[in-house]
Amino acid sequence: MWRPTLLSPPCRSKVVDERTIQEIYLPPFQTAIQQGHVGTVMCAYVKTNGIYSCQNPQLLTDLLRKGLGFKGWVMSDWGATHSTVASAKAGLDQEQPTGRYYGQALKTAVEKGQVSMAVLNEHVCRVLVTMFRHGLFDKPQPGNWKANVRSPEHALFSRKVAEQGAVLLKDEHNILPLAGIGSIAVIGADGATKGPLLRPGDEPIAEGGGSSYVLAPYVVSPLEGIRHRAGKGVQVSYADGSYLTQAAEAAQVAIVFAGAWETEGADRPSLELPGDQNQLISVVARANPNTIVVLNTGGAVLMPWVNQVRGIVEAWYPGQEDGNAIAAILFGDVDPSGKLPLTFPRTGTEVPTGTPRQWPGTERTSHGFEVLPILPFDRVVGESRSVYSEKLEVGYRWYNAHHIQPLFPFGYGLSYTTFKLSHLQVTPEKLETTSGRLTQEVQAEVMVTNTGHLAGAEVVQAYVEQPAKNGEPPRQLQAFAKVFLNSGQAKSVTLDLGLRSFSIYDTRASDWISPAGTYKVMVGTSSAPRDLPLWRDIVIVAP
Repeated sequence: MWRPTLLSPPCRSKVVDERTIQEIYLPPFQTAIQQGHVGTVMCAYVKTNGIYSCQNPQLLTDLLRKGLGFKGWVMSDWGATHSTVASAKAGLDQEQPTGRYYGQALKTAVEKGQVSMAVLNEHVCRVLVTMFRHGLFDKPQPGNWKANVRSPEHALFSRKVAEQGAVLLKDEHNILPLAGIGSIAVIGADGATKGPLLRPGDEPIAEGGGSSYVLAPYVVSPLEGIRHRAGKGVQVSYADGSYLTQAAEAAQVAIVFAGAWETEGADRPSLELPGDQNQLISVVARANPNTIVVLNTGGAVLMPWVNQVRGIVEAWYPGQEDGNAIAAILFGDVDPSGKLPLTFPRTGTEVPTGTPRQWPGTERTSHGFEVLPILPFDRVVGESRSVYSEKLEVGYRWYNAHHIQPLFPFGYGLSYTTFKLSHLQVTPEKLETTSGRLTQEVQAEVMVTNTGHLAGAEVVQAYVEQPAKNGEPPRQLQAFAKVFLNSGQAKSVTLDLGLRSFSIYDTRASDWISPAGTYKVMVGTSSAPRDLPLWRDIVIVAP
């Protein structure tokens, strides 16, 4: 049986400026800490601005604890500790998975006075207080390691997550949902499996590798799910695609399942689908005009065949209920209401990190330049230096700033019904600052109407465009809400725009400010300009 091994990649040094750290990379941690009340944070393998993350006082003390108010404990990623004294003083509380630096070495450092008892006590206190806070000592823990905690409710929840997360990218001539179909060809190795997913290469691709890897009690393959949902009146055939002529056999509808298996500790070599999957899709599309592609990937992929097929569904890694969830989407039992959390580019060069200096970075060793494989613990031969020169223009922001139209924009996703957004109101429309900072939040209210014939869901998204002088990328997402509506139903949706929606980080003041000027609130269904039909101005004045 294949099991993931404990490996760490060669050191990567990230060069990123302070404003980008504050505005782009810290907010997710801030939300997890202040709203999710997390108890532990893990420091990574990489260097940040030349210092290993697990011995970086700016990251662990200044930003994490002082800036974000984190009260829990910090542990290292597996094998990410590189020192004793520097790590202890910077704020690393626990080394994982060994005690090479925090075992006898730490005891010796304390005895020699290199690390004070006060620092050691602080590390211990953070760990114990957090464990008490979460009841690990004073509350009896039910169950045991061998207990089966699965339930039918858990399986149903797993299916709903897979259904709600699927994104409908293309539905030409309303080929979906499937109706009145007498025969279906399921094509591609990702469409069927003989048993549970045990190792990379077994199909379907229901999950990624590394820390996300689990031995599922079962995996419903797409072939199983489609056959069960289609019923006895529909002929469902299968071809794994090993021979392209086999994959082109006639059927009313051909559904090609394609994917890319991904794991931590290893970069994808490109955005291409691996193997001959692109060729497979093209051959099937030429043989059958009613071809639908279902993707199981962990991120964006290139689609040279996008204009050859009629339907595209991004199902990601759907878990054990894979087949049941995708069948519910394909047959319209569930409205596809997922939205893209990232951008799908048209080409591999039209991306924010299109230069080697940005990604994968320039490999440096004592012997010159060298591209290194994954290395075991503590065996660091060279260093990859990645410069985050895109700064604030991360993801969709870069496409909008450079007026580059992607294949599918961030926030995009179709539905089996249609929606109309109207009557946008933003309050208040004028704000005053106190010492350059806002004290009042903004609310955007919009009417959403299901104008189609089916029940469905829409994700309403609010973007804010700041004055050009602020130096911000155009149209940044600040709020969103999902609304379920029956056919003909209308509902008012309120989006809360926090103070940061109209602020920038001033590196000179080391604080957030809201410069005076006219800000634009734009509401729609994706980050693309064409999908943001409603807008209102917000004026910020300095008294």
